[in-house]
Amino acid sequence: PARTMTAPSDRRDAASTSAPPPPAATELSLDEAVRYAIGLQRSRQLDAAETLYRRVLQSAPEHPDALHYLGLLTFQRGRADEAVALLERAAARVPDYPDFHSNLGNVFTALGRVAEAADSYARARLAGHPVIGLLVGKAMSGAFLAHGYQANRLIALRDPGVMVHA
Repeated sequence: PARTMTAPSDRRDAASTSAPPPPAATELSLDEAVRYAIGLQRSRQLDAAETLYRRVLQSAPEHPDALHYLGLLTFQRGRADEAVALLERAAARVPDYPDFHSNLGNVFTALGRVAEAADSYARARLAGHPVIGLLVGKAMSGAFLAHGYQANRLIALRDPGVMVHA
């Protein structure tokens, strides 16, 4: 039997922004609960979203999407260490899902943890993410830049010494 959760019922919270309406049924599968929490997060109802992600993780502690989105939410709320731990767990659980590694790289970049960011972006690329060019130093060869121009995205980590000339 599939695990289910009771849908959130805080009407005040649901009416405060343009959150998705609560599902018709009072019971949700874990995946449905995560999708609902993502909608709450996107509509900036962070308390409700965090509560629902945590309820999913109580039932399924290694649910990769709940770990991932809760990691993004905790970073959004300024809890960087918790965010990194959650995102690392999600990436370890599903190592071939590129967005988990890419978002972990984004968090490491924002924290100035350059080596860890580069490693996460490399893992994202190996898992199939379209990040191809990553600038981490002060000198780039013309061949690297030519390769980078073919990327869907070229990332330069914040370093005042990095200069890119087209």
